[in-house]
Amino acid sequence: MNALLNGLFGLDGVGFGAEGVSVELATPIPGWAWALILPLAIGLAAAGYLAAPVTRWRRVGLGAVRASTLLLLALVLAGPRLVRPNERVEPDRLIVLADRSASLSIRDAGTPGSRTTRDDELRTSLGDLLEAIGPDGTDRVVDLIGFDGRSFRIERDASADEREPPASVALPEAGGERTLIGRAVARAVIESAGRPVAGVVLMSDGRSADAVSPATLRSLTAAGIGVFAVPLGSAESIDDARLVRVSAPSIAFEQDRVPVTVEVDGAAAGTLVEVVDQTSGRVLASKRLDASDPARSGEPLSLPISPPGLGERELLVRLMPPGEDLIEQNNAGRVRVTFVDRPVRVLYLEGYPRWEYRYLKNLLVREPSIRASAMLVSNRREYLQEGDAPIATLPESPEDWAAFDVVILGDLRPELLGERRLAQLRDHVAERGAGLIWIAGEGPTPREWGDSVLASLLPVSAGSEGVGVRRSSVTMRRTDAAARRGLFALDAAGGWPAALEDPATGWSLLRSTVELSESMLKPTSTVLAEAIDEASGDVSPLVVSMRFGAGRSVLVGTDETWRYRYASGEGLTERFWVPLIRSFGRESLSGRGSGAVLRVTPERPSVSSPVRVELSVNDQDVLDRRPSSISVVARWADGSGQTRLVLSPETSGGRRFAATWTPDRAGTALLSVDDVLLAPAPGDEPPRATVEVVAPQDEFLDPRTDHDALAAIASATRGSVVRADAIESLVERLPNRARRIPIAPDTASLWDRPVVLITLFALLVGEWLGRRACRLI
Repeated sequence: MNALLNGLFGLDGVGFGAEGVSVELATPIPGWAWALILPLAIGLAAAGYLAAPVTRWRRVGLGAVRASTLLLLALVLAGPRLVRPNERVEPDRLIVLADRSASLSIRDAGTPGSRTTRDDELRTSLGDLLEAIGPDGTDRVVDLIGFDGRSFRIERDASADEREPPASVALPEAGGERTLIGRAVARAVIESAGRPVAGVVLMSDGRSADAVSPATLRSLTAAGIGVFAVPLGSAESIDDARLVRVSAPSIAFEQDRVPVTVEVDGAAAGTLVEVVDQTSGRVLASKRLDASDPARSGEPLSLPISPPGLGERELLVRLMPPGEDLIEQNNAGRVRVTFVDRPVRVLYLEGYPRWEYRYLKNLLVREPSIRASAMLVSNRREYLQEGDAPIATLPESPEDWAAFDVVILGDLRPELLGERRLAQLRDHVAERGAGLIWIAGEGPTPREWGDSVLASLLPVSAGSEGVGVRRSSVTMRRTDAAARRGLFALDAAGGWPAALEDPATGWSLLRSTVELSESMLKPTSTVLAEAIDEASGDVSPLVVSMRFGAGRSVLVGTDETWRYRYASGEGLTERFWVPLIRSFGRESLSGRGSGAVLRVTPERPSVSSPVRVELSVNDQDVLDRRPSSISVVARWADGSGQTRLVLSPETSGGRRFAATWTPDRAGTALLSVDDVLLAPAPGDEPPRATVEVVAPQDEFLDPRTDHDALAAIASATRGSVVRADAIESLVERLPNRARRIPIAPDTASLWDRPVVLITLFALLVGEWLGRRACRLI
């Protein structure tokens, strides 16, 4: 029947009997109107033939034909048609937020013995999710957004159908310096605006520098969009031994005992700390931390090393934990030290030939790594020269003082040197980095120096009443500060012999010392050794150090270290004085050679924070040329690039040149002067400095996961937490929010078809022929 009708009406596609097709009127007429039209058509037809002089059946037949014509006309005017509704399906979207910060490189996912990185866990989980959605999921679109400190869309092949989830995704490397989960979820809200979203999948370790705002959570809840958190990494705490900082003198003498200072955090008992020469691979020093070692709680650890060779050497400091370690990348650090082959040049000025002078002078003369000039300065301005580098007279100019790395002042009055020489000595320490060692005695030092030109170089306040001579005997012990600097390592193991603190030995008692107190110390002073009173047991400072400008000053509050010779010959005395003299002479090396000192402030800046680079020129020949600028090059230690800085004079004709540098990345930068005016002499090194640039939000400062934060986000949005290894189950729990949107229907009009016109014409002709046959026309 439907086929017959479709044939009569000439319909194809949208026709009678087709799926979803119905008959409608283009101009809908309500039922009550049809209830009027039907009797009206019959009434009009009957009225036309009610009085006709024909038989009853003929009147009924002609009336029926007319009524059918009228009804057909009414139906044609209403516009009958066939209609098949059409609709478009808008698939819902699944927004996947994938963490791409550097913390995903941490290897704490999985189980002990088979750990993988958090990034590997994310990639596996994401692949399982996409496979579970399947390639035929035309009702769902996967929007993949990566985030660290920013959010970015991870694009797929432009030729692929947007509605088909990708079989695999080329994720960018996880290396972002910050994690901002709050910003990433806020972007998910923006992405979901006006679209049907099944949910947001958040794949992260949870550690973030920001939080999801309440407004964002309200927007997700109002839209019925849940956050399904996939926590990455271990929920349990794993120890992380971290090398916080490593430092060492930038330049040292060949025969130095150089301290490499290491700061660690989170190191477990049994962690091995090693210093390795990168050139030879030889382990120069090592220490295994025990349970009571203060270095485990952040105290600096000093590892003295012997020079592995001449020239610049790169030293690797590495931590080797006994068990699992959260981050391997923060277990190593590097420092560069240049070792020079020349003796330390020492000037020893003394007021009278006391026992300390006699033994120390002889020690300096026979020590091959020291070239000493010793002089007794008498009240009559007479000078008795001794040492292996005799000088004719006291230094008279800055150039004369520049010949010495260390100046030792014994028990003599300041007026024997004169204010001019003292001012030159002060500038020599402050500007050239020389070391100044005071050896106290029962005479003028340090009491009469409190009002002299060199008063500012004394580590203690030493007015006429400030420092007195102690009347009781004491023993000496070194402090942790001295141990960190590699000083006073008097026993074979590099420690402080217990016998030196035992007054019962007799020879360990120091009977001539100055009486110092904590209140006398200047704010920047450091106590290197303490005196223990034999009678009372009271402890007070005895050897005190202080930085002054580019150099350092130290007050040795006793002149009886010669007594240590009674224990084991010259060994203890040598190990007390020689490393101390080398340490204080080491500072002058960085200011020698090119005649300048390079300083950087701060030494540990953050990325994008300004750094002041200052160069103090000590070479008068350079200053006489009045340079308009001096070049300094900042090179990254990993060889990734360099930046040239132009330092300008701070004042016209001044000694100081400065510039501001803003590092744009984290890492270790080596700054050195690279200017023909300050070209170093053969064998010398150009002035340089090392800067450790840290990220403002270092991903590894707190490497722990924060799964509780992810759970809180999921709970606030009525989502849930999904394990990474069970993410396939998420697909079944996601609601289907695909929308069906009506579009223009397919129609086929019936009123204008030939069969309708023919039928109408047939009715009209049939009525006309009937009327003619009945002789009504």
